[in-house]
Amino acid sequence: MSMLSPESFKRNHENLSIKELIRVRRDIIYRLNEYEDVYIIGQEQERDVLEPSPSTRYAMNNEYLKVITTLIEEKREQEYLDSLNIR
Repeated sequence: MSMLSPESFKRNHENLSIKELIRVRRDIIYRLNEYEDVYIIGQEQERDVLEPSPSTRYAMNNEYLKVITTLIEEKREQEYLDSLNIR
């Protein structure tokens, strides 16, 4: 699994609809919860030989969550302005 920079992640998702962005956000949250359940709550040691490491993926998913949440907020604001016919 390759990781993208937050900027590349944003570019890859900025044209999605709000519903699609919410699905992506839910997937990110699922992956964050999965890591926390296994490595933090479950106290497992990171012995996976994955590139990037689970902790790196966790950190990047937190960054992606910030990006996707901002995109959702921007889309909602734009939809609101469009509904008022303000440009």
